[in-house]
Amino acid sequence: MSRRIRIADRARNDLDDIWDYIAQRNLDAADAFLDKLQARFPMLARYPEAGRLRQELGPTLRSFPVGEFIIFYRPIPQGIEVARVLRGRRDIERIFRDEEAEGNIEKEDPEVP
Repeated sequence: MSRRIRIADRARNDLDDIWDYIAQRNLDAADAFLDKLQARFPMLARYPEAGRLRQELGPTLRSFPVGEFIIFYRPIPQGIEVARVLRGRRDIERIFRDEEAEGNIEKEDPEVP
């Protein structure tokens, strides 16, 4: 069965930022690392409970580490929504808290088929 993978706008921006940062030094390494990150998406869509539940950040939010980065995602019917991809050293709780306070956090879509 095919699984859905939806990538939120903020996660797309995160991926672009990660690529840009690495590409300043090495284009091939940037491509390879993005491939490594994105290769985890189908596995998480197939096994959404593989990641750690992060209720302190959002009711159904989960996280899965890849190197120094963390994929934050939510299970949705037949797959996942990738919410953010952040470096683990960042103040993640503050980032999610600030997004929520600004009203910029992408909420779950209960009507996803």
